Amino acid sequence: MDSEKDSQVRQFKWHIIVIAATLAAVAFLALFTKTFDEFETVRQLVWLLGGLIFLWTPAHFYNLALAYKEDYARGGFPMMPVVRGNAVTRKHITLYFAATLSTAVVLTAITDLGPLYALASVGLGAIFLWAIVRLHWERTESAAMRAFHASNAYLGIVLVTIVVDAMVV
Repeated sequence: MDSEKDSQVRQFKWHIIVIAATLAAVAFLALFTKTFDEFETVRQLVWLLGGLIFLWTPAHFYNLALAYKEDYARGGFPMMPVVRGNAVTRKHITLYFAATLSTAVVLTAITDLGPLYALASVGLGAIFLWAIVRLHWERTESAAMRAFHASNAYLGIVLVTIVVDAMVV
């Protein structure tokens, strides 16, 4: 790749996780929207889950990018903390988390998901938020990894409770 094209591509590389999240969500949406086309409630759930996964991905991955910032910089990977700095990255984590939690609340409001889902979403959302707040205070690699693990637990358990809730109802 010539240097002009390489320069143009590098300008957008710190957004790569958002682009990847979009592609993952679109693939999920395309598959399930076609599969469940006749079921309006399921279609709404699928679109909201796609949105939840899309919004969760940057809040999740930017924690890892903070923890491994020096490795990304040495490797020449222009991840957000390398290009925009730690403070901007922490701000984006918070904003994407707020959007993720908002989507989770909408899921509760417009679907038939019950109290198990609501409890898991709120409880794990509080743990994820606590980890993000600690990340803002501590500003360490271990705080970033704690928030990263909290985000894993959040999405994993929320998705499991959706399946369990759907099986019970």
